[in-house]
Amino acid sequence: MEYKHTEQSSAQVKEAEATPELATASNATLARAMRLLQSPLSGVQRRKLVQNLGQHYGNRQIQRLVSLLNSSSTTLQRAVLSHSSHPTLAWADFQGAAQASSPLDASTSTGLSANFGASGVLSTENITDDNGQAAVHATFGVPSSRITTNATMNSGRSWVKSGSKTAALLNHEQGHYDISNVFAAKTKTAMEDWVTNNAGDATRPTQRAARNAAQQDWNSHNPRQGLTNIITSGLATWRQVDLDQPTDGEYDVQTSHGTDPDIQAQWDAGIASNLPVYTVP
Repeated sequence: MEYKHTEQSSAQVKEAEATPELATASNATLARAMRLLQSPLSGVQRRKLVQNLGQHYGNRQIQRLVSLLNSSSTTLQRAVLSHSSHPTLAWADFQGAAQASSPLDASTSTGLSANFGASGVLSTENITDDNGQAAVHATFGVPSSRITTNATMNSGRSWVKSGSKTAALLNHEQGHYDISNVFAAKTKTAMEDWVTNNAGDATRPTQRAARNAAQQDWNSHNPRQGLTNIITSGLATWRQVDLDQPTDGEYDVQTSHGTDPDIQAQWDAGIASNLPVYTVP
């Protein structure tokens, strides 16, 4: 599951700016495809879209436009920064066109994603049961390595107005990015804890029987729904704090979009401490 948050009305990358040759395209379907590729599609969805277009159209001009769409998709993907590899923002990361009509001086397009993969055997152990017989104890669930969360910043959709590049404003925008990362970590921890507390558990005479029984026990907890509920809760709390549409989130309300230095300092300290007042789920 993946949800995206864009502060205020973060600027969209114009089609002509992303790929100038598309600005003259007359084909409405391709123009719509360009807009789709600029939306938060997964890599698989983008590749499928480009492949379908390539199969549908045969002339060279259309094939060239499809190639440009694919290139634009790759460029947009590169514009998405991950907090894990790029934790500190600089004004150079704000590549979008500033919105002159916005009351804000800057806008940070942040994102938060959370996913979990297939479940499997977590552990097996040869033991002696209560009757003194050899047995196998097994546990079943989603390994921690298959639980992933990520906080991102879309550079191409984040902007700052000319003359507003102050250290205080950058610090406030960094706060939005860091809040996303805090909730990414909280959501991952909550998911891991849920797996630990609900892992399938069984002891049987053979390894195969123990694994099968542990899997049945795991499935009885409805793990897909349980983990999805945690993701939903984590994203809802994140939006409550960080979202500013249709109403401002708590971070912007309390800091007055970073213009109240005392309250901003309190939030800075809270973020550095992983926002202990907020829990997931």
